[in-house]
Amino acid sequence: MLTQRSRRAHGVRQTGLIVAAALVLAWSGCAKVDPRPDFEQVNQRVGEAIEPVGEGPADDAESVRKRAEEMLAAGLTADDAMRLCLLNNPELDAAYARVGIARADLVQSGLFANPMLATSLRLPDEGGLANAMLDVAQNITDLWQLPVRRRSSQAALDREILSAARQIAAVALDTQRTYFQAVAAERLRDISLENLAIAQRLLDAAVARQEAGAGSAVEVNLARSEVLAMELESRNAGLEAFDARRELAMKLGLTRSPTEVTLTEGLPDPVNFDVEVEALIELALDHRLDLLVADREVSMALADMDLERLRVFPSVELGISFEREARERGQDTSYLKESAKASLEAQEFTLAPWGKSRRQGEMTVLGPTLSLELPLFDQNQAQIARAYYAWREAAGQREAMRRQAVQEVRGAHERARVALTNARFYHDQLLPLREQNLELSRDGYRAGKTPFFDVLDAQRNLLRARGDAVEAQRDAAQELTELQRAAGRPLRELLSPTTPASAETQTQGSKP
Repeated sequence: MLTQRSRRAHGVRQTGLIVAAALVLAWSGCAKVDPRPDFEQVNQRVGEAIEPVGEGPADDAESVRKRAEEMLAAGLTADDAMRLCLLNNPELDAAYARVGIARADLVQSGLFANPMLATSLRLPDEGGLANAMLDVAQNITDLWQLPVRRRSSQAALDREILSAARQIAAVALDTQRTYFQAVAAERLRDISLENLAIAQRLLDAAVARQEAGAGSAVEVNLARSEVLAMELESRNAGLEAFDARRELAMKLGLTRSPTEVTLTEGLPDPVNFDVEVEALIELALDHRLDLLVADREVSMALADMDLERLRVFPSVELGISFEREARERGQDTSYLKESAKASLEAQEFTLAPWGKSRRQGEMTVLGPTLSLELPLFDQNQAQIARAYYAWREAAGQREAMRRQAVQEVRGAHERARVALTNARFYHDQLLPLREQNLELSRDGYRAGKTPFFDVLDAQRNLLRARGDAVEAQRDAAQELTELQRAAGRPLRELLSPTTPASAETQTQGSKP
């Protein structure tokens, strides 16, 4: 049998183990939410979808302002505009915030539920020692539900990372498209001024012929009406250029006057485009961010269905219960008296063993407890069925999105091909021909060999073709931007689509 000293030592060791276990559990419950690695994943996904890639969210507004001022002072190319948008557009902060929320949800999903403590103290009506009860219980369903909850929350975090990257890439591509719109509007404004000078030269020629007695007042009035029309067109073109710059300033998150933004890059020259549409479709199905988001939606729905199946027993609590019965007044012996008696018997100071005092009618009870909710009436069938149909909905939407993506790529490919062909056609064939016709008709008019109306018609054709050529070049640049959006990859990769399918998409099954 254990001596009193060994029993006390054993009790001290048990108490130490309990305290240590409590400290370990308390330390494991200290959750830390750090979304910075998730922000880096967002930027990596954006870099895979577009070029160039920007930086993550910045907490220092002053450093953002200084960086923006430096970029604006140097003038903006199309790539610079995209970088400045990713740096300075406040709309994108919300996308990063949603990623932080998903990270917090993932941390929360990995935590055990807090234990439950129940106690009661009931006093005898005639005085004495109170009846005391103490119960500590822990819901142990977390043991089998927690891995599934974490899987669902991880899929939700992955979805938010992809959704944020998709939103950021879309805003950047919109900025690039708006940049080309602003550049084209400025070019059309300049062309309207050049057209005004061309019309003025025809007016001067008509006036000279009239003064020489070879022309008529009708020709002069017609030429002057063309000059007035060009003046009106130049004012409208200036307004459109201002509006295009203002739209770009909004994309860049600027409040300064749009005229203070310097655009240093013109419209890009049409590129050769001989990429097969099937290659672009394969890239899109493997890498488009909205399709990857749909994959995560399906994973979340599948995990939720598994979790509902585990919730047939929603609550299973395991704990320990302690109870001490009440004692009436006068039915107990003082612990000090028992200790004094033990000291006299041992001839040395000795504490009486706790619980060894003469207690009449008292009992102390300690033991484990188990409580669970019996699934007699509600076996969670409705929630399991709901989760199943939610999974089917997510899977159906994913398949619909994949088929829609195929047609979007086909449409973007055809529009880009036609736009680039038209831009080259204006630049290589139509514009040189219209310019030559105007020069020949103008020389013939001065020599009196060509009617005035032929010169006027040639001039109108040239002026219209100059504007149409700029619009065709603008459309070609913008359609290439839309092709990047449809395929989900940077332009350099689309012009040479040799990237193999990623491992995460090779298991998704055959493509329609």
